[in-house]
Amino acid sequence: MIGTMRIYFLLINVVTVLLLITGIIQQTKKSTLPESTLIALFSTDSTFTLNNKPITSRSEIEVLCDGVPIDSAVSISRTLNPNSVEYVKTISYYSGVEFILLIICVIVFYVLGILVYILRPTDPAAWMFFIVMIVFSVLIGTSSGGVYDLPLAVIVLLQFSFHCSYVLAPVVLLHFVTVFPFHQPLVFGRKLLYFLYATAVVIGVTMTYLYIAVTEHQNLWMSTYLTLFQIVRFMFGVLIVASVVLMLRCLRKSENSADRNKVLWMLYGITVGPVSFLLLTIIPVYFNKYVVFAESTFRLDDSLQLLLFIAAPIMFAIAIVRYKMFTIELIVNRSVVYVGVSGLLLLIYTTLVAILTSIAHVNEQQLLFFVIPLIIILNVLLFLPAKGVIQRFVDTKFFRVQYDFRKAYTGILSKLQNALGKEEVAEIVCKEVHALLKPEIVVFFEIDQQSVAIALSVQTQVAISNISEPFSSPPYEATYSLLSEQGTLYGYLCVGKKRSGQQYNDEDIDMLVNISNQSAGLLERFSLQENIVLQRAESQRLTELNELKSYFVSGVTHELKTPLTSIKMFSEMLLQQSTSEKSTKYLSIINGETERLTRLINNVLDYSKIERGVMEYHKTDCDVNKVVRSVTELMKYQIEMNGCSLVLMLSENNPHIYADPDGLTEVLINLISNAIKYSADEKYIAVLTTQHESSVEICVSDKGVGIPADKVTEIFKPFYRLKDMQTARVGGAGLGLPLVKHYVDAHNGTIAVHSKVGKGTEVIITFE
Repeated sequence: MIGTMRIYFLLINVVTVLLLITGIIQQTKKSTLPESTLIALFSTDSTFTLNNKPITSRSEIEVLCDGVPIDSAVSISRTLNPNSVEYVKTISYYSGVEFILLIICVIVFYVLGILVYILRPTDPAAWMFFIVMIVFSVLIGTSSGGVYDLPLAVIVLLQFSFHCSYVLAPVVLLHFVTVFPFHQPLVFGRKLLYFLYATAVVIGVTMTYLYIAVTEHQNLWMSTYLTLFQIVRFMFGVLIVASVVLMLRCLRKSENSADRNKVLWMLYGITVGPVSFLLLTIIPVYFNKYVVFAESTFRLDDSLQLLLFIAAPIMFAIAIVRYKMFTIELIVNRSVVYVGVSGLLLLIYTTLVAILTSIAHVNEQQLLFFVIPLIIILNVLLFLPAKGVIQRFVDTKFFRVQYDFRKAYTGILSKLQNALGKEEVAEIVCKEVHALLKPEIVVFFEIDQQSVAIALSVQTQVAISNISEPFSSPPYEATYSLLSEQGTLYGYLCVGKKRSGQQYNDEDIDMLVNISNQSAGLLERFSLQENIVLQRAESQRLTELNELKSYFVSGVTHELKTPLTSIKMFSEMLLQQSTSEKSTKYLSIINGETERLTRLINNVLDYSKIERGVMEYHKTDCDVNKVVRSVTELMKYQIEMNGCSLVLMLSENNPHIYADPDGLTEVLINLISNAIKYSADEKYIAVLTTQHESSVEICVSDKGVGIPADKVTEIFKPFYRLKDMQTARVGGAGLGLPLVKHYVDAHNGTIAVHSKVGKGTEVIITFE
């Protein structure tokens, strides 16, 4: 089967290349009348003849000029004054730029069809796409024209190819839409497609015969040919619209993001290409061909038509081969919104100008200097409100977003922050999720001290028999664990399937995840509050225990350092003697993790000393660049394991400060560790030292998740952690930055933090 398809593939390519070469050569000979002559001819109501043949439209001129060489003189006479004959030389139909664009367009269609089929040889959709591209490339590359110096057989072949491809183009496009991204049956199934193909061939043969008859000076067939061409244009428009309708139906039926993105790529391509061609070319031509403005007649420039058409095959090819290349939903969403806003404001502008000129009889000077500026100002003021309205409409009707995510989440969060207990949290969550996402059932479970799930709140509009098991399906479609930042399980949020029967989309899932995270934090908070209330009577004993804890932590961490030192020593010895690549790798990991654990223990020890007020720093002359280099060497393992790139920009002045070198080492370790942990997609870290006249600066920067401006002063508090989703995934005790702050303050230095969310963070330490 594959071998047969390859033979067909090669035969089709050979025939297509021959047709395209011949057709493009002939298009260089296609002639027309100068634009100034055409404007003059159609600017009055009087009729005229061209080479003694009556003319009523540009289409007739184009057909008659197909049989006339370029730079040939043709006679033009007015019907009212037949004795006054004017001779005009024909010119090339295409300008240089238009012809280059035509060739590029043909190549893009043809090459993309071949490439997609080569990349997906076993995919029926790829084969159908190849056929679509062949038909459209033949349509563009073999238009009528320059037929005066060819044998009749070649003329028949070229014109049959052109007229058949014109009729077949929307048919094969419709066929392609029925098989990609998944099969969509038509009303009458394959019989309808067979009928359309047969009809297209019959019409193509008929139009070829009529065209040859007209070019052979049988002008009585001209009106029949042009009428049939108008019917074909109408058929083209109807089938393009049908293809768009099928794509929209496919979009609504898409059950996964992959199919949805493929359809959106196709919709974007068909909107930019064939639909734009339909709206800007076929429809204006069908309804009397031209739009008259300022005593001139214009049609859509051929260059723009070709540029619009090139977009379609590119988008279709992306849909088949690389639909994940860009976020197509965002592209389509924004395009639809801004086109809608522009159209609405243009409609307002046109309507107001028409009303004021026709009803209020505003003169041209008043319109130009007073009315139009006011209308423009009004449109500017209406832009943002109109954009908001159209954005919500587009999101609701086309992107399955039945709510404003940010607004809905902010509202729920506000209500949760005002909750006074676990039961109230559960009730708010169930009510809001039930109203927002409309599931059949929502249940909020709490895990008690015996690890038993207890339903605190239930919202449902259907009869559900079993709500005792959080993970039972049915009735639940999904269960979300309520986990604290430390991984403690506080409960479950269970939701049933949607009453509409639709799947939960990405926005719904994000909403449920965020609500679950916030609920877990609140449950944790209330649990802590309950513990505080229960233990308030023992506050004095807790104080004593806290003091004991500090000494205990200090003792335990000291004890932990002894075996860690041994582990590190022996791992280094083994690493020096290792001859196996695998053992070297494992020993390097052991050594690196030992160093990382040692640093964590040092943080705990230092903080314990700070709590007890016994932290001491041993100041001496400190070479800043030397400390930076030693720290980067210590952190080499952690940097490599996290895939980060570290850039050192050290001052050439070799700055020195009067400080504790060991303390400075811990400061830099903590700052670089934070930069590693909170790096996003771009894992870039830079350390910069600068010598000023009376001070030395050390700067550590990254391109990570960043810190909100209102939280910058909070991060130096012990155990403080940001509560957003990105930082919640990162572990840590929240001791590193307080230790850094204590060191800097003890050395009479200053610390500044500059950060933007999503852009990164820069920490600058200055020593006088």
